[in-house]
Amino acid sequence: MDLFQTIGRTWSGIIVLELAHNGAKGFNTLVRDIKGISPKELSAKLMMLETDSIVEKSAKTYRLTAKGRELAGMLQQFKAFNQRWHPELPPTCVQNSCAGCAKRLAR
Repeated sequence: MDLFQTIGRTWSGIIVLELAHNGAKGFNTLVRDIKGISPKELSAKLMMLETDSIVEKSAKTYRLTAKGRELAGMLQQFKAFNQRWHPELPPTCVQNSCAGCAKRLAR
């Protein structure tokens, strides 16, 4: 899968950043921590990210692969760019900690 197709999918970048920031997480923890995502959406996105070799599932947790960690580094740069050029956005929104931001980023 092409990189732009991967990060262009709704929620993909947010899931990658969440796993990069907090390490391996269980499904229910991801649903709780990613505001605005439904369990059905999360399940579908995790399966796509697994297919693209960005996320791997072991036992009951999901973690980034080496490819996923490298992608997370690039996404962190996008996040820093957004903070630099859109200082009017509260840092919490850039970090996707509110449901309104999640909806906006998902478009």
